[in-house]
Amino acid sequence: MPEATPGAVTEREIRSQPATWKQTLQIASPPAAAADGANLLVTGCGSTFYVARWLARHVEHDLRVPVRSLPASELLLDRASWTSAPEQTPLLAISRSGATSETVRVLQDWPGQRLSVTCDARSDLAAQAATRVDLDHAAEESVVQTRSFTSMMLGALSLFRPVPDGVSEAIEEAGARMLADADRLVEDVLASGRPERIVVLGSGPRYGLACEAALKLTEVALVEAQAFHTLEVRHGPMSMIGAGTLVIGLLDGDEPLERKVLADMADLGARTVTVATRHDVAGADLAASSALPDGWRDVLALPFVQLLGLAMARDEQLDPDRPENLTAVVTLDA
Repeated sequence: MPEATPGAVTEREIRSQPATWKQTLQIASPPAAAADGANLLVTGCGSTFYVARWLARHVEHDLRVPVRSLPASELLLDRASWTSAPEQTPLLAISRSGATSETVRVLQDWPGQRLSVTCDARSDLAAQAATRVDLDHAAEESVVQTRSFTSMMLGALSLFRPVPDGVSEAIEEAGARMLADADRLVEDVLASGRPERIVVLGSGPRYGLACEAALKLTEVALVEAQAFHTLEVRHGPMSMIGAGTLVIGLLDGDEPLERKVLADMADLGARTVTVATRHDVAGADLAASSALPDGWRDVLALPFVQLLGLAMARDEQLDPDRPENLTAVVTLDA
């Protein structure tokens, strides 16, 4: 039998996202009464910590209560330093497998309200939660997270916001268009050669997505990739910007200060790419094809980076389905 194309599983899962997003939003339950008038903690590990980081900004804005995102390891090692009243603090734990050791242990020992988002309804994490979002249809064969990440974004947000009418169909259509446009942009970016390093910039909730984008490129393509708050790149990190650097800006509007950062990076010799989750951002290299509600449209920021990592890996004869030194689930021995 002919050998399977390297990254075939990862690619299939990347391209399945629009249909998976639609299904996620169609099965979403009414928002839970989580964090009503109380502090909220959101936790995860690796990619799911970046879901938590993204979600916290949106939920804090919606509920007008303090929301903190933390890696589960921080709560496992020293819970007392992060909250003095855990019994009064809801904890939302996010894990693709529902089996990540740190996340499971933190939730099972949590004395307050427990919530979970997983892609396995039969997992230990889901069993510990009184309020849960189970996204089994978004589970993956691949080691790296792609459709699970974006689907968990939507599932987690649905705990706190009702899904707007018509958005499940609109997001499927916009996602399909974004993937097609992303294919063309990836080809254009790599036509001039493999970047030596990649910097991903994002402000507000998009900083969490920038972190995930940099992680994905590192995991899949073994490229040096870092994430920064957009304006923070001037405060030291731009010392490494120059020819050979690709700077990706994740935008959700036409903020002049963010635009100026990208222009400055181009002046230093970097190739810049702007990915806009809104449809009305003039001059974006890649933008949503139609208007979608705030928060829900953020998933559109990820397909380009996922496809870029896939293409770069294949160029280097790497197999994204079998990334170096990684497993799908991290478990602790002790």
